[in-house]
Amino acid sequence: MVLANIGLTKLYNLYHDSLLGLENIQWLQNHLRVMDKLNIYDHVVDLIKELRAKQEELDRLIIESYGWTDIEINLGFYKTENENTIIRFDIHPKVKNEILKRLLLLNQARHKAEKGEHLSTNSPKRLRKKDNNNSSNLLF
Repeated sequence: MVLANIGLTKLYNLYHDSLLGLENIQWLQNHLRVMDKLNIYDHVVDLIKELRAKQEELDRLIIESYGWTDIEINLGFYKTENENTIIRFDIHPKVKNEILKRLLLLNQARHKAEKGEHLSTNSPKRLRKKDNNNSSNLLF
């Protein structure tokens, strides 16, 4: 975040911190104090909340683009499913698993369709070169 001179790693630590916990609040206040920008603290916190809202909007639009109107993304703060067990601002784990399942099915269907398409022809399709005198084909 250019306004507060915050790098991506620290920005996403703040983004994933559900309460902007004491450690992150202290870091942010000290950071802004050093930069003589403590007066923008509330604005920075609002921008982080806005970033979360934009992520939710983007996730919703993507789900809608697949036509999956039956899925509620339920963005919130959830524990990750790895050995470190950290909290992240993310789609609900059960919903994420459903999305991944559907994407896998779509991928498999596309692969099957492409595989069938290639098996139906004896030789690969070849592109014909356009007229060599055409100036738009100088590179090819």
